[in-house]
Amino acid sequence: MILGDFGGAETLEHRLADAWLRADSDTAFARELNAIGEQIVASREAGARQAQLASAIAVEDNAERLEREFRQLSVPGRVVLGYGTRHLKLARGVEARRHQLGLHVTEIREAAEHARHAEDAGHHPEYGPLSRIVGVTGRGREVHLLVQADRLPMTLADLTAAAEVP
Repeated sequence: MILGDFGGAETLEHRLADAWLRADSDTAFARELNAIGEQIVASREAGARQAQLASAIAVEDNAERLEREFRQLSVPGRVVLGYGTRHLKLARGVEARRHQLGLHVTEIREAAEHARHAEDAGHHPEYGPLSRIVGVTGRGREVHLLVQADRLPMTLADLTAAAEVP
């Protein structure tokens, strides 16, 4: 990701060696290093833009799939597809809580993907019927999600997580 389309470490090593061999002075070598650095930055930025575009497309695909298949999906399946789209709203304070717990968005999606099941968690006056999803991240961290997932847009009302697994 750092080098982007520039190439891997071998490419960088070859480019540096060529610059050193071609340079007739320290000043010329410094100019070559600056040029290589600018190419790496441009390549990295282009790669980041491409990754952002791919991410935006994937999110839209998930939103469309969620709309089409909503009733056929399990509650955890709905959350997995909905997270990061306009179809899953975060209740006030949830994003701050996520940061406080040190949870990454990918970990929340992982936990929903690996959820054992969803259970009834009562009724919230603002959001409606709630479900509790308990899942485990790839690193073994247990995550609890409290979500309104019976209609779109869904709402992630709360989340908790076990302490970070060492």
